[in-house]
Amino acid sequence: MVVAAVAFWLWKQPPGPVTFTIDRPVIKQDENATITITIENRDLKRHIVEYRFNVSSWVLIHEGAERLLPRIGPEYVFNYTIEATDPEKTKAFLVIGTLEEGVSSATYPISLTISFDGKDLEKTWSNITLKVEG
Repeated sequence: MVVAAVAFWLWKQPPGPVTFTIDRPVIKQDENATITITIENRDLKRHIVEYRFNVSSWVLIHEGAERLLPRIGPEYVFNYTIEATDPEKTKAFLVIGTLEEGVSSATYPISLTISFDGKDLEKTWSNITLKVEG
């Protein structure tokens, strides 16, 4: 009976918790920082995950060193599948900051929306900020 109750509780649990961090919140123009996102797969089922980064177009977000994420409106979008065998998944993204001509520094907030199987998660993490200096 206890096993069934625990299994039902896990089945009902949303994914989480989520960590959303940046290793270097202050960089020089055209330098890079790394954003890391870790999410738990509490129910140990296969899920389609989507990350949407809302940030200024003066910030570029890459998967790895080469692939610039596609941008839809104000958001960069990244999709992947978390497998039932993955109790936790960590993804890292390269972030490059640029400045408008004549601007010596700028601060860019970066917000993250995560969806699991097409449903947005309740936000339990904080936004991060990237400051770019000339």
